[in-house]
Formats: sequence, structure tokens, C-alpha cells
Amino acid sequence: MIFGIFLFGMVFSTVSAANTDHMNVTVDILATETSISVPDRIIFGDIAAGYLSDEEGFELTNLGTTDITVTPTLDDSYTGTIFQNLKFDTVKTDPELEEIGAFDVEVLKPTIAGGKRTQQLYAWLDLTDYEDSINDPMEDHEATIVFTATPL
Repeated sequence: MIFGIFLFGMVFSTVSAANTDHMNVTVDILATETSISVPDRIIFGDIAAGYLSDEEGFELTNLGTTDITVTPTLDDSYTGTIFQNLKFDTVKTDPELEEIGAFDVEVLKPTIAGGKRTQQLYAWLDLTDYEDSINDPMEDHEATIVFTATPL
């Protein structure tokens, strides 16, 4: 019986002597990236001088790996005056409308690397004080808005 206990103790101590092991760890490190996405278009429908359009909601998505500030501006190719009256805000109830180029919004980085984080935005076309003459209808009048993201 003593021999059995001795043998058991020998085996047990041999097993406990090998109580370490190794593991390799691997990760894919993403580069710091600024990347955003907005819808291809929003449509305001019919409007005339002297009116404010209904709000058009859309999502701005941060696809990068850093907190950003985003500023929408009119593309340099736009020579008209209508879309200079485009305004934005992050709320649609009691908004404080800010003109295109003056509006910016901060969007935090996604909570998971490689993920996305969205920010709801609203746009209005404000022609309430528009003073240029509109002598002919302008069907499908459009402009390109450039959303520029800058890391915080």
C-alpha cells in the first residue's frame, strides 16, 4: 500500500512538473484610416423661391479607424446659386440650420475595428430668402456635395 501511494505520488509529481504550455497569438493590424460613406443621392422634390423644403434624412457612416469631423461643401463644378442654400443639422425637431460649408459634425470611430458607426443627418433646401429670379422651371436641377472627413 505504501508502494502504491509512492508510485501515485511519483506519477502525479511528473504530471505536475509539465504544467506549462505555449500558445502563439496572431492579429491583423489595420492602418489608421479615414473612410466615410453617404447615400448616392437625396431628392428634395418640388420647391419654389420663398419656401423651405421638408427635411431629408440620411446616414453618414464612419468606416475608418479614427474619430472624424465631416464637413459638406458644394463641388467646385457647381456654378448655380440654388444649392448654396442647402442647410444641415443632426436633429429634425427645432433644428439650428447651418449652411453648407459652415456645418460640420463629429463622428466617433466604430466600436470594433473594421466596423462602422453611423450619424443621422438632415438636410433642407432653404429658399425662403432666395432673391434671384427663376424665370423657367429647373427640372432635375442637381449638384454634387463633397463630404470631407478630417481626423480629430
